[in-house]
Formats: sequence, structure tokens, C-alpha cells
Amino acid sequence: MINILIFSQNIKTIEDLKLTLGSGAFKIHSFSIFEPLNIKFEKFKLLVIDICGMDIQGDPFYHDFFVKINATGLPVLLVIDDEQAGILQQIKSILPIFRDIVFDLRIKDELFARISLILAENLKKLPENCLMSGNLVLNLDKYELTVNNLEIELTFKEYELLKLLLENPDKVYSRNKLLSIIWGYDFYGGSRTVDVHMRRLRSKLDLPYSDMLKTVRNVGYMFSPGTKQE
Repeated sequence: MINILIFSQNIKTIEDLKLTLGSGAFKIHSFSIFEPLNIKFEKFKLLVIDICGMDIQGDPFYHDFFVKINATGLPVLLVIDDEQAGILQQIKSILPIFRDIVFDLRIKDELFARISLILAENLKKLPENCLMSGNLVLNLDKYELTVNNLEIELTFKEYELLKLLLENPDKVYSRNKLLSIIWGYDFYGGSRTVDVHMRRLRSKLDLPYSDMLKTVRNVGYMFSPGTKQE
């Protein structure tokens, strides 16, 4: 089942989207654009954003919303109306991850085909053996980390730390547990070794991924997509 997240204020548009996609391989989740973005984006494969009738250029709220959407790294399909066709270039400048559009009056005719093309394009780009969160990709065959398609150089221990935490999202590991798993039982260094490596690893990642390496006070660390470091 492929999870798709819809942002829309238009009940009819949501109904049309769900009728078109709500059976078979897709599972549809809908939210208001004006709801807080405390969403676990990593479970979704595609975002559909309905901007029909919205003052994208004049209201700064949408700019801030698009900045947050860009940070997810997920492909976006926009639902627009005829009057917005002329501002696509401006939208592209603040929402570079949008892949395609569908006009609101063409949802039933074109939506399935456009979404299928976006998802197929994404599958072609993914390495077979990798761990992902948004645009953060850890290639397990090449021992290689890329963020937003840029390679990030890691030490072997940094790679092992990130791999373990990515494989177990939202699971807290104590410093001692990380020491035993990554460095081995015969390692004589203290827990500060873990802190130093985590600090260096964070420094190599851009937002929002650096904040996903979350510190749990008096315990240890975890990888928590979409949450902020405490």
C-alpha cells in the first residue's frame, strides 16, 4: 500500500482525489494546509497539494509552508486552477520539489496517470540497497551518504552510527549500548566517545536531518524523522 498525503481546503477536491485513488494500491491521508506539520512524513511516498484559489504570491504563509514541504524531500503534485497556470515559474522557485501539476477540472481524467509517472520516476532513481529519509540516502553497498544528491564524507564509525539509527527510527539507544554495538565490548573509551561522534555527524548534515539525530537527555540518542532536537 502506497501512502499519499493530501493538503487541501476544498472538500470536493479531497473527495475527487479519494475517489480516484482511494482503492487498490493507494492509501490516502488528508490534512489542512493550516494544520501544524507534526506529521511523520517518512511513511509517505508523495504529497498532493491543492492550491486552487490561494494567493500564493501575496500571502507569506504559503512561502513558509513551502519551505517546510521542501525540507521533507518528497515529490509534490500540485492541484491548480486555470488562473494559476501563469504563475508556475514563481511556484517552482519556492517549491522546487514539485514534479507535476493537474488542473482541478481534470483530476478524474489525469490524476492516476500523473501520480503513477512520478512514483515510477522515483523508483528508478533509488539505489536497491539503501536507507532513506526524505533526501537523505545511505547507500549500504557503497558505504556512501548523500543529502539532496550531494555526497557527504563520513568516517566508518559515523557511518555505522547513522546506519544503526536509520534502521531503527524512534528507538532510543543508550551511550553504553552504542559503545558496545559500534565499538565493541573490548573498547576502553568512555561514553564521551559517542557524544563526540554524534556531534561531528550532526555537523555534517544540513537541516532538517541534523535535528533528526535527537538527544534523549540522560539516556542517549535516536533518529526521529520530523522531530526537533531537545
